[in-house]
Amino acid sequence: MVEKGLERESDDVIVGVKAEGLKRFIVRIAMFKIIHDITLTPQEQALIMRLKSFRVPEMAHILEEQLKDPNADLNTFMERMTAMVDAEWQARADKRFNRLMKEAHLRYPAADLDETIYRPERQLDTQTISYNQLS
Repeated sequence: MVEKGLERESDDVIVGVKAEGLKRFIVRIAMFKIIHDITLTPQEQALIMRLKSFRVPEMAHILEEQLKDPNADLNTFMERMTAMVDAEWQARADKRFNRLMKEAHLRYPAADLDETIYRPERQLDTQTISYNQLS
């Protein structure tokens, strides 16, 4: 079953896969639009602005996502609050790490130490190194 314009039978399978991928992409765009078209009440907007003024922007961002997500109510208060605090904590930790890396003025800031430590030509006992890292 070779369609007009297709050279091999396997090409119609590829076209089918591309069409399915396109359908999934369109559904994702539609869901994104539905979620992001939800407007916040003035009270919710004021709360988000207050969080930003308290200098906890990541918490404000997560709260905004939760308010726009119709399924967020399925989570408990503690789960939602934990998500906000964890996001803020992680953002601050990342910011601190990046600042310290910049201040360190390393010669090779993107170097991967794990890769250099375990090179086979060094003939290291990796079990001993792993054990020492744990203690």
